[in-house]
Amino acid sequence: MVLNVGVVGCGGQGLAHLERFLRDERVKIVAVCDVDEARAKEAAKRFNAKYYTSYEGFLKHPNLDVVSIATPNYMHASQAVAALNAGKHVLCEKPMALTVEDCNRMIEASEKFGRILAVGFQLRFKDAFQKTRNLIHELDGSLNAYVLRFSPNPYDLNLEWRRRKSLMGGLILSMNCHEVDMMRWLLGEVEYVKADLKTMLYKDIIDYEDNAWLILGFRGGLTATLGSSMTAHTSIYEYTFICKKGTIRLYPWENKISIFQENLSRTIIAENDDPLQKEISCFIDSVEEGKLKQPLASGIDGRTATAVIEVARKSFKEGGLSVKPK
Repeated sequence: MVLNVGVVGCGGQGLAHLERFLRDERVKIVAVCDVDEARAKEAAKRFNAKYYTSYEGFLKHPNLDVVSIATPNYMHASQAVAALNAGKHVLCEKPMALTVEDCNRMIEASEKFGRILAVGFQLRFKDAFQKTRNLIHELDGSLNAYVLRFSPNPYDLNLEWRRRKSLMGGLILSMNCHEVDMMRWLLGEVEYVKADLKTMLYKDIIDYEDNAWLILGFRGGLTATLGSSMTAHTSIYEYTFICKKGTIRLYPWENKISIFQENLSRTIIAENDDPLQKEISCFIDSVEEGKLKQPLASGIDGRTATAVIEVARKSFKEGGLSVKPK
């Protein structure tokens, strides 16, 4: 049976979703939605679908099975709940929602109506991260981990929603929910968080942090440190895992993994893949089989990432004290 898909949000990420759905013969793109009529109309023409500027009208499109949400962050929760209540399966871009309370509403709607709810943590599908996960086990587990994600400003701050924490969630939610989810996927559950957040360069433009340091404590005594910046003059993205039997350095954008052991070092080049395509394929698999398939991120995974960020903010307000996620 071919699944009828609709995508809400026809900006960059929405178009990326549409392109990947188009490549899968198990689905048909039937509807697109955007408040910008010109953008919606252009996407509809490109993907041979009907366009809507009203989300309510979009959800009433005949025989719509799946809704993919790629709108601004503050819209995720209300749109996902409405779609689930209308009996649609939902793939929601990250972050899942701005608050744990909104994440809970999404999960409750998914459970009430028996529909798949998945969250777009696509890095789980990237070959470099999957190989790293296996290597951590081969080297008898990680003792400590360090993550750096520095970049020049990645956001279009001409858009008002990108400048407001109440609409975007701030740097550590909008961008670093990826790293929080990845560390959970690689290392296990987070037991406490400490944070230091600073606004150093964009104080007159944004009302959230542009630099952040998070310390995450995991079960078993493992500690991970995450450094994040949107004020760097270059892009740096790397993970280091100090394991019992060696050290792993991962450079995700270069698909490069270096392994260091006593008297031995080696480098692995991972597949230059398309994790979003893999994620969407796994999501379709999940809808067809009626259950969420690994490693697709669930609503619980999305909620947990948001919860870690919430307590990071609480830690910062309390002077960097250790706070446990709820």
